[in-house]
Amino acid sequence: MKPGSPIRRALDTIIQGVQGNFDHISGQMRGLSRAVNEQAEAIEKAGAGIAGATGLTGPCGAVGESGGSGACGAQGEPGPCGSDGPCGPQGEVGGFGGNSVAEWWVNNWDELSADWYGWVGINTTDTYDTITTLYLAAGDENAVEVGAWVETFDDSTSPNKGYLLIEDLLYPRSYIIYAVTGTVTRVEDGDDYYLIPVTFVVGSGTLPFAEDCSVYISFSRTGDYGPCGALGPCGASGPAGPCGASGACGSAGPAFADLDGGESDSNYGGVDPIDADEGA
Repeated sequence: MKPGSPIRRALDTIIQGVQGNFDHISGQMRGLSRAVNEQAEAIEKAGAGIAGATGLTGPCGAVGESGGSGACGAQGEPGPCGSDGPCGPQGEVGGFGGNSVAEWWVNNWDELSADWYGWVGINTTDTYDTITTLYLAAGDENAVEVGAWVETFDDSTSPNKGYLLIEDLLYPRSYIIYAVTGTVTRVEDGDDYYLIPVTFVVGSGTLPFAEDCSVYISFSRTGDYGPCGALGPCGASGPAGPCGASGACGSAGPAFADLDGGESDSNYGGVDPIDADEGA
């Protein structure tokens, strides 16, 4: 660009103006700097600072990790008791106590096949309430040996050794109770079973049981007789009884011999009785 041209002169004028402004601003900045330094010296001497202007709020930091759970608080006081609830329904009748096994009932023992296991019942000539012998297999319906259990039925020393309850598996309200009254006998003729002497005690429900009915047999043992007690003391003597009746008269004695050797002609042995007057 040629010196002295209008454009060059305009640019020079602008540059001079800017330079002047710059010099002016520089002077102000130097003055402001001196004022600040003086103020800082004054503050430092006074021992207290002047709070600066509040800066802009920075951006939010990242979310920190969750803290651990705090300790459990103390247990509160028990609340008041609630009111009683309604009564529940009555439960089913429970089974008989004592040892029990499962069997099948038979009313015709003599007609059983060779497989005796799992059966209990009576003979064809008996009825359930008049029998004196109950038949019981030596194994239950699962062919598990029960002989050791059955042979305890007569262990008690009491006349009634215990009680057998036989109840319908599906209808427990149908049952029979027998008292065991003597020695249990095992019959071994290829298939083992027991003869149990019993007397009928009580029965309830639909009796007799249906043939091949599943039943439970339960046994409750009677306690042994206790030992004899000590002999008691003798009782006091009773009062004297009444006098007995008079005895019968005795027979007449033999006749006396005559004093002079003669025969007696009287009842006084030959001696005449003294007359009362002569004796006077």
